[in-house]
Amino acid sequence: MSNCYCNIIKNINFSFYIEDEILDKNPLFFDYFFKRWIKKDVIEVTDDMIIIGKNKKGKNKENYIYTSINDKKWMFFLINDIEKYIINKLGCYVLHGASLIYKNKVICLLGPRKSGKTTVVYNLTKNDDYVLIDDDCVILNNNDVIGLNFPIRLRNELTDAFEVIDDDKKARYLYFTKNTKKKLYLQKSFFIYSI
Repeated sequence: MSNCYCNIIKNINFSFYIEDEILDKNPLFFDYFFKRWIKKDVIEVTDDMIIIGKNKKGKNKENYIYTSINDKKWMFFLINDIEKYIINKLGCYVLHGASLIYKNKVICLLGPRKSGKTTVVYNLTKNDDYVLIDDDCVILNNNDVIGLNFPIRLRNELTDAFEVIDDDKKARYLYFTKNTKKKLYLQKSFFIYSI
């Protein structure tokens, strides 16, 4: 079984190995969430892999992400933990917001929760002129804005989206836009603040 999802971000290799007990709970979730990553068959787990599992005992905290599949919100919390791990490993500045590109300019939408950032991004990326960088984190590294290429998290249900429960116990729907980009130059960027 394919248990590992791999990607290179800012010249750093990331490999997330999913333990069988977690993967068997919902394999479609991992295939959907890591849709733009490379999926690999792994025979042996190595020290440079991040292991996602449900058993805390005897695990190295540095490369182990614990998740409780008994909690209805486990997928939502797992997404946050994966993002936090990647961001910490990259050692970049992070703003809570969304980012996209339009006519060679990076647009960052910043604002509090439920202010409409995701809805704006979703509607803009229906237009081919807009390219999604990231929906949740604006990751800044020198002159780059880095996107993680994970699905956007909408509060409104779509037919081709995957449902997760957020920390407010509300349903969120993971949705992939057709246009995404991992890394963009920041020099020509400007910010839009939502209140």
